[in-house]
Amino acid sequence: MSLREIQEEMHFDISNKDIQLCHIIENFFYMKKRNYHEVYFVYKITLDDNDEIVHKEKGQFINYDSDGNWYEYIPIDKIDSENIKPIVLKDIIKKQEMGISIQRDI
Repeated sequence: MSLREIQEEMHFDISNKDIQLCHIIENFFYMKKRNYHEVYFVYKITLDDNDEIVHKEKGQFINYDSDGNWYEYIPIDKIDSENIKPIVLKDIIKKQEMGISIQRDI
């Protein structure tokens, strides 16, 4: 996701933020009678308490490019209690280390 895509999909300006690629996930899964293949580029973006996204509640931060999808800010210390897919994302987020994964997970 580029800076432009984040602005378009999230209506959140990150042009002044420190952004680092921390993982690439290639994911294969089957859902609703179809096979899917997707590639995730996972970035670390450092936010502070002044950033609007930190204060939005679940469902308030919609994806402006896709009906029915939304984004959510989740503090790292709350990540284990969330249903995040692919599951490997939880470990990637907590470790914040560069890596590449191939998954078979929705």
